Amino acid sequence: MSEKNAEQIKTLYSELHKIAQTQDWERILKVAKKILGLSVNEKKAFQCKTVCLMQLERFEEALSGIERNHEAHDLFFEKAYCEYRLNRVQDAYNTIKQCNEMSNREKELLAQIAYKLEKYQESYEVYKELVKNSDDDYDNERKTNFSAVIAAMRSSNPTATKDLDMSENEKLTYELCYNSACISISKGKFEEAEEKLNKAETMCKETFEDEEDQEFVESEMAIIRIQLAFCLQKAGKIDEALKIYNSVLKSKPSDLSVNAVASNNLVCINKDQNIFDSRKKLKAATSNELDAKLNTTQRCVIAYNEILFSIITNQKDASQKLLEQFKSKFEDKERYAMLKVVQLYKEKNILNAKSTCLI
Repeated sequence: MSEKNAEQIKTLYSELHKIAQTQDWERILKVAKKILGLSVNEKKAFQCKTVCLMQLERFEEALSGIERNHEAHDLFFEKAYCEYRLNRVQDAYNTIKQCNEMSNREKELLAQIAYKLEKYQESYEVYKELVKNSDDDYDNERKTNFSAVIAAMRSSNPTATKDLDMSENEKLTYELCYNSACISISKGKFEEAEEKLNKAETMCKETFEDEEDQEFVESEMAIIRIQLAFCLQKAGKIDEALKIYNSVLKSKPSDLSVNAVASNNLVCINKDQNIFDSRKKLKAATSNELDAKLNTTQRCVIAYNEILFSIITNQKDASQKLLEQFKSKFEDKERYAMLKVVQLYKEKNILNAKSTCLI
């Protein structure tokens, strides 16, 4: 490198240091690119460029740069985060697991990726360690994520996590209160969950009292209200549940998973009534876009209801095709057997229905 270039790089690094705290990512990116234009081997400048691209949500560009740069082999966090945000979740998991010496940020990312992959036990263990050993401004956020993992563990396998509880934290934030309610739901304690969800809704309103982005506030409230409606539905308060479901759907939530859960639950309420409405709701609940938004348990329940609906409405070929898909996609043998019995009974094949029940 020439002496002139070395001096220019030194000056640019000084500029980079001065503007680093501004969070003007476009401006910082330009300076980092100038440095790399003078010397492609400047690792600090490359890492700075990558972080800027991530902050600007240009994840494809950031990931492509990491993969092309042989000197970036140790940027495990940056690469895994880009893969995660691009919904390449398994790739993100494989990448972050290559990191032998993890700081808290790598552990946080690993826990979140494991949660997304439904590796709940691994996610639980990582968050448990983080909550125990960390003390910073992110404590509440960390506890929120930890409680979400616990709720998911209980939902997927209630007996495996019966000793876990996060109720002592529910007064801290509306998210923690909401997740505590989800844990109560997984225990079948719907009245307790209803009380917590009402509290979470109040806390959410208070938290965003001065928030200008009302669309964001409504999206946060919709998640709470859908769970509240479910509790009311389970308690037999159908009219109250219907009112909330329809209100949430009318607001056209930006979160597709909220729309899917509400639509699915309305189909359950409709049963064999309002066929046209149920068909429309099922279409919303079974969109391909939802695969990345819903977990396996949610997808399984929605698929189960879709098959039940097709059987009830005498769609013989469709129900058979959906049953075969259900068997190959999900490991829920009990639900599959129940669907098979309903199908056979609907076809008046009583003998085979009885024998299926005995399997």
